[in-house]
Amino acid sequence: MGLDLSMLDDAPLGIVPANQVDVVLALGLDEVEEDAEQPRQKFDAEELESLATSIRQRGVQAPIIVRPKAAGIYRIIHGSRRYRASKLAGKDTIPAIVKANVRLFDDYSQIVENQQRTNLAPMEIAHFIRKRQGAGDSNKVIAQQLCMIPASVTWHLALLSAAEPILMAFQEGRITGAEQVYHLQRLYEQQSQAVEAFLATSPDITQRMIRDLSTAIAGETGATEDTKQQPDIPDMPITARDPNSNSDMAASASSGVHAKTAISRKSADSLNPTRFKRPALRATYDDQTVILQLFRRPSSPEYAFVTYEHDGDEEEVELALLSGWMLIEGA
Repeated sequence: MGLDLSMLDDAPLGIVPANQVDVVLALGLDEVEEDAEQPRQKFDAEELESLATSIRQRGVQAPIIVRPKAAGIYRIIHGSRRYRASKLAGKDTIPAIVKANVRLFDDYSQIVENQQRTNLAPMEIAHFIRKRQGAGDSNKVIAQQLCMIPASVTWHLALLSAAEPILMAFQEGRITGAEQVYHLQRLYEQQSQAVEAFLATSPDITQRMIRDLSTAIAGETGATEDTKQQPDIPDMPITARDPNSNSDMAASASSGVHAKTAISRKSADSLNPTRFKRPALRATYDDQTVILQLFRRPSSPEYAFVTYEHDGDEEEVELALLSGWMLIEGA
């Protein structure tokens, strides 16, 4: 005799009879629906057919996870691929587990579970990050929830605003990661023609090639700056230019005066309360106050290590994302 689940039809969300929680049930596929807002939006047809073949032979090996029944339907928390493959395999039912505490299975849980089973496309992760930002989550929180470094959040977001040539190279598979897209986009904003020429002549793009391009563009920019006309700087007055004076004695006297002045200034500086003894840089990152670790070498010149003032946590962040710079007296 089948298990009667009709009692769950109108059960309030999260309220499920104890004997239905964490128990494997055979649910009809017509009683189950996917979550329209789940992170994974693209499914590989070949992978689904391969999974369907396995299900025909061995059945679904791991139950899907669903929310409590509402309006006659169970909504999937985890298991959309198994659900779709079961339909392809011609199955009528699917093993499922009802989870009462749905707060433990939010969309962060969905994306982490998807990553563990089959990697999500970088663009899917990018859209998810934008969604969580819209919900008010900071980049730091998003990174912690997704178990990624904070810089990776910024890298993925670059996919949503990348220039068309870069995005096309990414879609063609010549660029394989969000970090590469991010760095190319930064270079594109400096020298779009150089990046377009690079993309047109590079079938497979590596991180090393992007670094070499960055060095070339930086050198070109530096050369351009050097060729600019520099403002005229007036000659400084020279002590004892009187032709009747002894030039050697004048130079010696001038040197002595400068030396005494330097010593005097140094002594004054050490006693001057208006000067910093240990200058430090404070800034704002992700709506939080941080202190730059000026003596710690970052992984790239575009990054820096910071310490959060409120809890002392440390992490490497992108310099371009820091704002509200302030020079302060360090500890």
